[in-house]
Amino acid sequence: YEGDVYRPPSEARSLIIQVTIGCSNNTCTFCYMYADKQFRIRTREEILAGGTVLGLTIGTAVTIGVIWFILQVVADWKIFSKADRPGWMSIIPILNTYVEYDICWSGIYGLLFLITSLLFSFMSGGADAPVWKTVISCICGVVAVILHLVQSFKLSKAFNHGIGLGLVLFFLGPIGRLILGFGGSQYVGHPE
Repeated sequence: YEGDVYRPPSEARSLIIQVTIGCSNNTCTFCYMYADKQFRIRTREEILAGGTVLGLTIGTAVTIGVIWFILQVVADWKIFSKADRPGWMSIIPILNTYVEYDICWSGIYGLLFLITSLLFSFMSGGADAPVWKTVISCICGVVAVILHLVQSFKLSKAFNHGIGLGLVLFFLGPIGRLILGFGGSQYVGHPE
């Protein structure tokens, strides 16, 4: 994009294809946005070059995202398989959380984690929310974080790892899953 961007806040994340530079009128006494620019229409080559760069950028981002998603699915499948659970269970929402918690702790805690996470999301209503909703939302958020923290350490121990991988699973979950799934980790059962 050439020059400063002027647009309403509602369009802040919109994609801009700049076909012209400056303002075709540029005589308004109240507006100085394009006073320093001579109006011109960009050439077809300029527009296409910008589109090519944009296309390559978006294409690269989408490709990396798809590869990352596939790696995560395969890693989760392998984690479930190492724990003697059917790998397909790792791709079914809700069931995957239940089974993952069951691998290292208890599936009931996995359901509790899902419920508290959902309540946290739905009960938080911004500045104008009633106090009781905010309190319930905060309590649910804290409970969900504690459950996830304990589960991260228990999952690490279930695969014969220590606190280090537990911290990775808690703070950088996808990376921890890659380590468990693709590494030499062996499932040793529920930690005591």
